[in-house]
Amino acid sequence: MLTKGIGISRESGYQYQIELNTPDSGIVSMKFNGSNVIDHIKCLNKYGQSGNSLIFKYSCDGARIYLLETTSKSTDQGIYEILLYPKSFQEKIIVRRNKDGVFKDIANSFIPGGLLERVDCPNFHPIWMAWENGFFSLGKGLSLYEDEVYNWADPEPFVITSTGIMTSYGASGNWIIYIE
Repeated sequence: MLTKGIGISRESGYQYQIELNTPDSGIVSMKFNGSNVIDHIKCLNKYGQSGNSLIFKYSCDGARIYLLETTSKSTDQGIYEILLYPKSFQEKIIVRRNKDGVFKDIANSFIPGGLLERVDCPNFHPIWMAWENGFFSLGKGLSLYEDEVYNWADPEPFVITSTGIMTSYGASGNWIIYIE
C-alpha cells in the first residue's frame, strides 16, 4: 500500500492527483470470494476522493473499481464491483452485492468501445466514471461525460459514499487518481 506521491495539476482542472500502487490481492473477486474482497480494497476517501465521479488512469491488468455504501470496511453493505480488465473469462464485468449478500450481474463479459482493453505496463489508460440516483456511466479519457462508451441503470440503487480500488489475479497496478 504505497502512496507514490501527490502532485498539483491545476492547469488540467483538477486540484491535485494521487499516485497509488495496489499489490496483487491474489484470486479475489466479489462474486467468487464474497465478503473477503472488502479486506483488499484500498479506499480513496482518505485521499480526498468524494462525490459522484471518479477520474483516473491505471496501468496493468486485473484492475477493479469498487463503489461502496459506507466508508467502513463492513461486509454488511451494498457494493458495486467494476472490472476494468477481467483476468478470468468466467468473471462478470459489473456485479452488485446487496447488504444481504445477494449478487446481481449487471454486465456480463463485454463493454463496447474498447474501454476495458488490456493495458501493457507501464502505459496508463485514462477512464472516467460517474454515478447518480442509480444511473452509471463509463467513458474514455479524463473529461467527464465525453467519449462515453457504456452506461447502465440500477432499478434498486443504494447511496454510494465511498470508492475503492484493487488489483488481483496475478497483477499489481499503478493508478493516478484526479481529485477535483
